Amino acid sequence: MTSFLSSLLFFFALLGLTLVVGMVSLWFRARKRTRIAAVLRRYHEDSDLQGLIQFVSGPRSNYLDLLEYLENAEAFELAQQVLEYHPLQEDAGRHLRVVAARILVKQNVFPQALALIEPLVDAFPNDASILEQAIHLALLAEQPEKAQQWLGPFQRLAHKGHRVQFFQALLLAFQGKRDQAIIHLEKIRDAECTLANNTLAPLTKRQIQEQVKQTEYWIERLGETNAN
Repeated sequence: MTSFLSSLLFFFALLGLTLVVGMVSLWFRARKRTRIAAVLRRYHEDSDLQGLIQFVSGPRSNYLDLLEYLENAEAFELAQQVLEYHPLQEDAGRHLRVVAARILVKQNVFPQALALIEPLVDAFPNDASILEQAIHLALLAEQPEKAQQWLGPFQRLAHKGHRVQFFQALLLAFQGKRDQAIIHLEKIRDAECTLANNTLAPLTKRQIQEQVKQTEYWIERLGETNAN
């Protein structure tokens, strides 16, 4: 009986601690959003970037918080302006670089996005997600030689065979075999759509749906190139 009561007390203590930590985390996130909203409100009042630049010049976490806030709000143009007026430092961390690169991709600024991710390839040579992003950025930036260089390591690490096939198809296009590449991409898109429909896990499903969008983008882009 004593053992049971001790276990029960421990369970409730652990549950209480979890709730407290969760509430504190929610409070910090809400406080952070309030600060960012205030900075953006001042920007919209006077259209002066100086307040935003001063904010991201403070603690490094401010920069990441602001970019994530702007990304979620789909304010990509403003986020790009902040990145241009206050470029990331050479020692910028992985998460900050990844978020900044995603924003620049939305603005079709592919070479600059690649420049942010390329140092991560050297820093995390065995990270398949970094290699995948770097390869795709290299192709978007029309630097197929870099994509080819990174494809081998990615192929050894990746468990997603269709992504390897996706990159191989794009490399065919850069070799002038666009019709052949489009045929391969259409097959990959159909396989990805089927996989997305059969996937129940929300996060995995969103990732596959994003891959479908990327494949459709390239089918359309290569089709337009052929038409011209």
